[in-house]
Amino acid sequence: MTSRGAKVFLCECGPILSEGLDLDDLAVRVAADPDAIRVDRHATLCSPEGKEWLTQQMAMDPERRVVIAACSPREHGETFAAAARDAGLNPYLLALAPIREQAAWVTPNRDEATEKALRLVLAALRRVQAQEALEEKHTDCLTDVLVLGAGVAGLSAARLLAEAGRRVTLVESSAAVGGQAALLSDIYPSGECASCLLEPLMDEVLHHENVELLTLARLEALSGFVGNFTARIHVQARPVDPQACYGCHGCHDACPVELDNPFDAGLSKRKAIGVPYTGALPNVSVIDLDACLRAGGGTCQACADACPFGAIDLAATESLVERRVGAVIVATGGHAALPEPWQGDTRVLHATTLERMLSSAGPTGGKVALPGLEPPRTIALVLDPGDSPSPHPAEDSRLRSLVLGKLCDLLRRKLPDIQLYEIAFVYGPHSAASSSSARHAPTRLWLSPSDELISVDEHGARLRLNFTRRGKPDSLDVDMAMILPPISGGRGNTSLGSRLGLSTDRSGFFQSCDAVLSPQRSSLDGVYLAGCARAPMTVAESAGSAAAAAGEVLSALVPGRRLPLTPTSAQVSPELCGRCRTCLLACPFQAVHMDPETGSAWVNELLCRGCGSCAAACPSGAISALHFSDGQLLAELSELIQGSVSDGNESPGKSQGLPRDDGE
Repeated sequence: MTSRGAKVFLCECGPILSEGLDLDDLAVRVAADPDAIRVDRHATLCSPEGKEWLTQQMAMDPERRVVIAACSPREHGETFAAAARDAGLNPYLLALAPIREQAAWVTPNRDEATEKALRLVLAALRRVQAQEALEEKHTDCLTDVLVLGAGVAGLSAARLLAEAGRRVTLVESSAAVGGQAALLSDIYPSGECASCLLEPLMDEVLHHENVELLTLARLEALSGFVGNFTARIHVQARPVDPQACYGCHGCHDACPVELDNPFDAGLSKRKAIGVPYTGALPNVSVIDLDACLRAGGGTCQACADACPFGAIDLAATESLVERRVGAVIVATGGHAALPEPWQGDTRVLHATTLERMLSSAGPTGGKVALPGLEPPRTIALVLDPGDSPSPHPAEDSRLRSLVLGKLCDLLRRKLPDIQLYEIAFVYGPHSAASSSSARHAPTRLWLSPSDELISVDEHGARLRLNFTRRGKPDSLDVDMAMILPPISGGRGNTSLGSRLGLSTDRSGFFQSCDAVLSPQRSSLDGVYLAGCARAPMTVAESAGSAAAAAGEVLSALVPGRRLPLTPTSAQVSPELCGRCRTCLLACPFQAVHMDPETGSAWVNELLCRGCGSCAAACPSGAISALHFSDGQLLAELSELIQGSVSDGNESPGKSQGLPRDDGE
């Protein structure tokens, strides 16, 4: 049985703590406390010599609890826990008092800092008496990976992981891979052909033996933890068998339904069945179930009758599949939605629409003209400010500047005599306007943040853009307007984030746990971010971000490595459980379940991460968080509260305030 009372090890942290604290006085006063068996000091416990000495001291009496007064647990908590393991001491019988960060560094008065340090050490002494030895367990880890999104980032990550021998499930919500980049004419500023650049990557991923592609699919739910996730994936009904279809277009010609082609921004027509766009991969026909007569309750089966390969089954249904993976990479991309004030007039184009129009493979064959209209002589390029500043102002400004510069160059090539106007807002160092990279810069109309774009009206055969400039009404007449909205995260990021337990910022981008040092890591272990799922990025930056995310996965999930389970999982007392199911809603890891026989809650320790959300939410107090029990926290807080109301003349003994959970 582990002995009560604790050894106290006081780290001097070189000269740092002695400058801010009276260590001699602190050691004497701690030693006078009944819970302190002895107090030892060392110059630097985190140094190799210090760790060896600490291990030797703890090994002399491995049944004795330990308090270390030093730096923050975040700094060297694992260092001291490893020393405890080496000494044969259960690391959960060790408590840390962060006297450097919470006393020496933040309290200028040396006497006051010493008093605070004393309270922290005594609080740790009270807490460690109530701590319990916990068993550390390990589990095998899976090395398969789930990649969400098959744009540049998702494809790049999938290829790197597959080449490293990992099996990858690549989930894409649309019918084709490549994302927004597949619809570009060329990559700016290098001028490389977008399709020439991307098709080898797409082809390699699609034909890699280690990659399973699920198109028209979305993640329904994710449970588990790093190394052991279970993903439920909803796959839309696929009347056309991807394995049997050769994209011969026979079914396209037979289909009686014609509709606007969304991939060409409505500038071309397509049938209810067809390949999404020219050059789309996989080269497989897809049925638009919202437009299909048969799916709408009719009897049409023209496409099935016309297919020479028997690849169409109009009775196909949706499915739900499960995949066990060790990690998830979120690469769901971004988008830029056209604001409502600019919708309605066909001469007001979204930047992506103009991009498709300029493409030789686009709906107009590269001709800059709307159906029934002559090529424009004047075009306004409007950088819409959005409803609120971007959470990534530098990245958004830089990316939109590149897009604007590219469109200016392409327009000058197609229409050498075109008159271009740029309407943009200037915010200072992160201006939304900067097209200096264009060979022939447009005429610029700078607007301040207090100005606004009001409306677009017909003015004879032209468009009139109404806005305020320097606070006064102004307008500009043009033949065509292009709107470039702020870049936002993928449309489904918010709902996907709720299913994953990840937060998004106001623009829909997933938030990293550390945007500077670990931008690819999300707040959930084992889930990584790549490309425009995290912030606005160029094609090259998205590929680099994907490589970083893949590297994180490869370093975390090593074949044969066993991953530690969280010993601090929650526990349920069935006799106290009120069967209210509040804990099920509170758990972000889906680790809490209801016993079908007793009706009480129970916690799956394989899924529990010890966050304490269920214990905090439980109205009956039936759930306790190991290593963070009420008794342990109250024992610690009672000493701190007692110290805060003390006049400073009491001898440092046991507090008589809140109750202690020390087994007595």
